[in-house]
Amino acid sequence: MRPLPGNVFDFEWKKIAPQQPRRTKKLQVCVFLANGGTEPAGPGDVPCAIRCKYQWQSNCHYQRHHSPEGIGKKFKSESALADFFKEHEIPYSRDWDNYISFQDCKNIEGGKISARPDFRLLAKGAELGCIFLVGNDEYAHRKSKCDFQRMWNIHEALKKYDAPIVYVRFNPHYFFKDDTLHDMPLSAAHELLLRTINNITKLKHEKGMNLVYVNYDTADNKLCFHQIV
Repeated sequence: MRPLPGNVFDFEWKKIAPQQPRRTKKLQVCVFLANGGTEPAGPGDVPCAIRCKYQWQSNCHYQRHHSPEGIGKKFKSESALADFFKEHEIPYSRDWDNYISFQDCKNIEGGKISARPDFRLLAKGAELGCIFLVGNDEYAHRKSKCDFQRMWNIHEALKKYDAPIVYVRFNPHYFFKDDTLHDMPLSAAHELLLRTINNITKLKHEKGMNLVYVNYDTADNKLCFHQIV
């Protein structure tokens, strides 16, 4: 995978967890239904099974991925991007239409069974001869577990098609550039995303997964990832 424009693994917890985190005695495993379920998994169900070291991580995960409020906010943000694509007559498939099964795939990490990228841009993919994905990454996925693992698994599942993968990771919310907070209006952020997509050509991607980040945190002109581990 080739992140663009750069890649630095920078775990500055002070930006996302001002208080000193309290580590639990053992890893907490999410028992709610997978894929955004709001009810605990029962016998025969597939649980989320995300593991968290800290109580605040577990709380954030539940609030964003399993509470009705968190799921509603995610749907609202994605719907705004879907409306933008429609306005500009950009054909796409969304969410469950992009279901990727990991069954029978080798090298899948974390025991995961599937993924659903937010958007697949069909015409852009045909133009470039690639699989063109766009993720609407709320708050740059600062508090999402296993995001790199998810991208790896998607790559492993799609490489059988022998086509390059372009995955544009778009943060619709605030971001840091060095120590300065930027909070771009959503309309301006969408326009920046569109310009970025239009500027991607066949000469700028290769086989494998090509990662393009829009409105993610940077320091010294390099990407900063705040990945929960």
